[in-house]
Amino acid sequence: MKRGIAVSARFTMLTLANWRNFKRVELYLGPRAFIVGPNASGKSNLLDAFRFLRDIAAPGGSLVNAVKDRRGLKHISSFHASRNSDVRIEVEVEIDENPSRWTYALEIARG
Repeated sequence: MKRGIAVSARFTMLTLANWRNFKRVELYLGPRAFIVGPNASGKSNLLDAFRFLRDIAAPGGSLVNAVKDRRGLKHISSFHASRNSDVRIEVEVEIDENPSRWTYALEIARG
């Protein structure tokens, strides 16, 4: 809350590059999203991208701890990617249904 005013925000887009089992995925999110698919199709890995961002942004959170909690960068990086491929997470955020959106990107270089 900012000065007693509740602020709502939501993700409207998620892009992953070289994240776990995804070489590249771009996902547009409406007000409600359902994630369905067969076993081992990446549902948990997709949700972990959001948990990863939460772990970084949480009070006392950090990139180092978020990576360490996932047993290091080699366990985050896609097995489809080349050895030195960067891991990238990009999100688009809409705040209070404002027509303007903010884009944030995090890229972790492996090389």
